[in-house]
Amino acid sequence: MTARPVKPEYPSAAELREILPTVIGAGAAGDPFATRLQYVADLLAKLGRLPAEPVLAWRETNGAVRHIAIGQELVVGRNTNASGLSLAEDELLSRSHFVIRTEGPLGTLEDLASRNGTAVNTSENRATTAKLCDGDLIYAGRHIFVYLNPNRV
Repeated sequence: MTARPVKPEYPSAAELREILPTVIGAGAAGDPFATRLQYVADLLAKLGRLPAEPVLAWRETNGAVRHIAIGQELVVGRNTNASGLSLAEDELLSRSHFVIRTEGPLGTLEDLASRNGTAVNTSENRATTAKLCDGDLIYAGRHIFVYLNPNRV
């Protein structure tokens, strides 16, 4: 009988709080990787248990942390169709700003000719298309999204 592979799970909030200072302490002050890691860890600590499928997570203007399953494709913007993520209050987002498509352990981001552009991992890294890995940040409008994929490599 062959053993079924076990899907890795994200650490619990308590585990994140315990290990994060050690990992961040390895980077220099202002290190972009440490800053990104801290942001992702903060979101994960507040999200709790996530589904076993790729999700997009973000922080609302009131501080609440939310997530949405991506499925095979998710369009994000100010006024998307019913299956997309509409954030009408963010006037810096285009109506259909970007789309994420999942492909196994990776995702693909495509900017949909948005007015203000989309960036990956740093606000300066503008992208028309990009491969996404688990934990990548997406800057669009006034939001910073995190691509989370438990099917990661």
